[in-house]
Amino acid sequence: MAEGEIAGLCAARGLGLPIDAIDMETALSRIDAAARSALPYLISTPNLDFLVRNRVDPEFRESLLSSDLCPADGMPIIWIARLMGVPVRKRIAGSDIFN
Repeated sequence: MAEGEIAGLCAARGLGLPIDAIDMETALSRIDAAARSALPYLISTPNLDFLVRNRVDPEFRESLLSSDLCPADGMPIIWIARLMGVPVRKRIAGSDIFN
């Protein structure tokens, strides 16, 4: 398992949603590989709203848990993860991925 996958599993237990502890270069590399494979690839960019919706909307929660990539988009997610000892270091905004 890659570092991001391990961190994602830890965050799923603590925060209730998966978080990939990766940098922008790794995120873009994964997206590029997925695009070349032409297989479906679900990207979610969890922020504080995701954390709240995840707890009340089972379908939304399933989509998060089914995501192939979940880089933390919101700083509150980063701060909470750090407090919980989850090694999420950087925010990767969804809008930055597509710039």
